[in-house]
Amino acid sequence: MKNKDIVKVLVVDDDPSFLDQAKIFLERADQWLKVIPASSAEEALDSFEREGVDAIVSDYQMPEMNGIEFLEKIREEKESKIPFIILTGRGREEVAMKALNLGADRYLQKSGDPETQFRILANIITKEVEKITEKMYRDLLEFSPNPTIVLSKDRVVETANSEFLELIGKNRENVEGEQVSSVIVEDDENKLEKIHAFKEIDKDNVPTSYHTVIVDGSGGKKDVLISISFLPILVKV
Repeated sequence: MKNKDIVKVLVVDDDPSFLDQAKIFLERADQWLKVIPASSAEEALDSFEREGVDAIVSDYQMPEMNGIEFLEKIREEKESKIPFIILTGRGREEVAMKALNLGADRYLQKSGDPETQFRILANIITKEVEKITEKMYRDLLEFSPNPTIVLSKDRVVETANSEFLELIGKNRENVEGEQVSSVIVEDDENKLEKIHAFKEIDKDNVPTSYHTVIVDGSGGKKDVLISISFLPILVKV
């Protein structure tokens, strides 16, 4: 993940030994994962409300409330889109398909060497959390009233919102993956100020800003204030 934070993973299984293994091997596989164990779906619902978890891994076959019923509560009653991974036994493909149809993000069969299985599971958790985090971020970006672009550390444009694309008169596919210098056309008179701003960013890794003049979609020039930062870089004009 780009900005590493602790990822709280709610692991639900009525087998205490599986919960112990999950905590040991998942946290060993990825130091950013923190396992919150729950021995039943009812206990997991309490933890879901209390802990503010980032992902759920649930066994299917549990007494009182199975993994499918638990998934339905998370998706329908709690109205949550949190990454949900269902664990099934061999020969339970129909369970996996039902889970996916009800909104599970992935499924994994319980089998094989525990360390290998949990390493695979850790990778799945990380990818699903990254995916939903990126979607939330892109949605926030798109709803921003300011023309905004997001840059990688080497100043390549990762994405841009509609306001920015309209301002410069370019399509998304002509912007993403390009160096910011080729996307924002600036007057040379502002070059020294921009160089100084980027040097401050590289040195202190804190947001800064500079004035510049860009060429908009109609060929006209606009005086704008650009705010830049890393992790991720946000450029607002």
